[in-house]
Order: sequence, then C-alpha cells, then structure tokens
Amino acid sequence: MNRYQAFILKEMGITVWQLNQGSDAASAKAELSAVDAPLSLHHDTKMLILAEHNVLQSEFVIAVLKSIGLTSAQAQVMDEQSFRQYRGPLPLWVWSTQSTLAPRSSTQVLNSASIDEISQDPLQKRSLWQQIKSYKIQ
Repeated sequence: MNRYQAFILKEMGITVWQLNQGSDAASAKAELSAVDAPLSLHHDTKMLILAEHNVLQSEFVIAVLKSIGLTSAQAQVMDEQSFRQYRGPLPLWVWSTQSTLAPRSSTQVLNSASIDEISQDPLQKRSLWQQIKSYKIQ
C-alpha cells in the first residue's frame, strides 16, 4: 500500500492492518484468497445438488440422475452455505437435500431429505419421483 492510500484510509477513519511476514503469513493469505474466490459451476453442469460432498458416489443419486437422463459428470455438489453466496446462473436442475428451496424460474427444483434418509424410505423416494415427473410432464 502506498502512502496516499494509507492517508485516505486514515482520513476515512479506517485502521490499516498488515499481515506480519512470519511463517503463518503465506498460509493466512492462501486461506483468505480461498474464501474470497468466487463460486462457480462447471460449464457442463446440468444438476446442482445441495448435499454432503460425497453424494456422487451414492448408487441412489446415480439412479436418480440416470432417471432424468444425466450422468454424475453432469452434476455438481455444493453445500447450502456456498449456494446462498452463489450469484451466477443456475443449471436446469437444483436438488436440495439440506433445506427446502422455493421454486425458481427456468430451474427445476427438487427438495428431499438427506440422501441417507431418502434412499432408505419408500415414501420419500415416491415424493422425489413425483417431483421429477411433474417437471417431465411440463
């Protein structure tokens, strides 16, 4: 930071903080840049799944994707907090297993319980399938 920038910040009443150049400096800067990095979706993502990060290995999730005509390569997993911060365009499908999402224009929203719960409960499976069918009919 040059002197002019420091002067402007001082005039505005903003305290200037500098990171010491110790052994933790590089790791702290790396953490900050990772937090500040913009969230993005892969260009070929057709479904965004709000769930735990390992759900694409689930046979149930793969079966649901296949029923819609998608593969696991066309799906991307994101946690709910990251989704709330995301401001970009959404893919055709968004499947939330963490909270109920409101319908969105030009996006087909699916809401369900966690993957572990829904894969064991026939009633919840039926509810998810009815949501999928309602979009296929439209």
